Amino acid sequence: MKTITLSVVVILLAVFMTVNADDNAEMAAKLKKIFEGVVAACKDKITPENFIKMIQNPAAMSSNSELNCFKACAATHLELMKDGKLQVEKFEEHINSFLGDDKKETAKSMIDATKSCVEEANQNENECDVAGKFEECMKKFNMPQL
Repeated sequence: MKTITLSVVVILLAVFMTVNADDNAEMAAKLKKIFEGVVAACKDKITPENFIKMIQNPAAMSSNSELNCFKACAATHLELMKDGKLQVEKFEEHINSFLGDDKKETAKSMIDATKSCVEEANQNENECDVAGKFEECMKKFNMPQL
């Protein structure tokens, strides 16, 4: 699970960290399934060497163009990116569906941060740059990083 440095999935991880302990097993299973789908869909976007580096030292890899293209692929696979642009409404749907009604304030904070970063990232033309800039922006918002 350490490879969930993708901001797309980091948001889901943040959601995971806010749910009750009773829900953790179910949430972990959902996140595992999501992650497995991302890896299967995007494995051709990153070399095994860079994938391992990403696991070992995510901060050192944050500006790696290959990794940013992997992140863009992940966002597209999760339907968070369309035509090279991040779709804020899809982020909202995912955040709200994972958190539910009992965590509305947490969801609002996460959605506000996401909206700001989507707007900033989408100013880039290249989908890989969009994904990289999104992660860069999200780091300013105290989102969990592994």
